Amino acid sequence: MKKLKSCIGLAFLSICIISCASTKISTEKVFADEKEFITSGNALDYKIGKQLKKETLSEKSSHVSVKYSETPVPANVYKLTLENGTYDFTLKSIPTGLMSANEEKKSAMIPEILLYDENFNLIANENLTGAATPPTTFEPFLFMVTTNWNIAESGTYYLVVKADMSSDQGLNLEVFYHNRVATHTALHKFHRVPYGKYKLLIEKM
Repeated sequence: MKKLKSCIGLAFLSICIISCASTKISTEKVFADEKEFITSGNALDYKIGKQLKKETLSEKSSHVSVKYSETPVPANVYKLTLENGTYDFTLKSIPTGLMSANEEKKSAMIPEILLYDENFNLIANENLTGAATPPTTFEPFLFMVTTNWNIAESGTYYLVVKADMSSDQGLNLEVFYHNRVATHTALHKFHRVPYGKYKLLIEKM
């Protein structure tokens, strides 16, 4: 009986230790705003002209608090060296469940793009567009974001990519099917989620 009580006590202690450790880690990874996130030392170095093909926002990512919800959203921050001139930005968010017939498994992450200078001044996104693009020979169905930045002063800049959960509106993909008998269309719906994979490319124009 004493051995059983000891085992129960040790098990309870272990659960408490694991629980406390998990809470501490999750709290440390939630930042009050973009400025706190940028100064945390989590910025990833990015080389202009290089395409990043395997970027991810997940439950393990750092999270940033947002004004429109009590739930923080996942985010990544990149450190850039930009010169005077104009830059072209492209991000391609890759939905999940593309081949699934179950709409519950179809989801897409809609990103929000924020560029700051060293003094945490927000750089304007010019010609900002975000739209679903149909599949091609080379790429699947995507949500693509494009914008331009006019950089007045050369220096260090910080790009924050975070999930935009300010709306629950997802994506719709209309697919045309054609065979010898008939042509018909089908509407595939992807619900919005905070997590997903994406590609990123910044080039100087």
